[in-house]
Amino acid sequence: MRFIFDHNMPPGIAAALRALGVDANTQAELFATPVIGAKSSNVEDDVWLRHLKPDDVVITRDIAIGKGPFEAKTVRIYKAGLFAIAGKKLAFWDIVKIVINQWELIESTAAKQQKPYMLRVPQKGQKLDNILR
Repeated sequence: MRFIFDHNMPPGIAAALRALGVDANTQAELFATPVIGAKSSNVEDDVWLRHLKPDDVVITRDIAIGKGPFEAKTVRIYKAGLFAIAGKKLAFWDIVKIVINQWELIESTAAKQQKPYMLRVPQKGQKLDNILR
């Protein structure tokens, strides 16, 4: 299973997880120019989601991917698995803490959850809410 951190996540998280033996990359590492002809590292969701492999799992802060009708359709069509880090206006270290504190839950859920899905990862607790509409 490969974890892909969206452009809105601190890129150092993917690097830290790689150092710990997790297959993790940033969206920019995998999908920016010249990989799919994007003009910047912030590739539109409908463009890079279609390039996901079956074992890819996305970690994002962009809850709109699962809520907007066009974005939700894209997630369904390409059978994506996404985890959205909950919370507005989170500081850098708050995001890092949430990912680290919830990593076992994210990893174990990703291993057994049938795609497509988009689950909200809470700051505390073990309940992942489905936000794919």
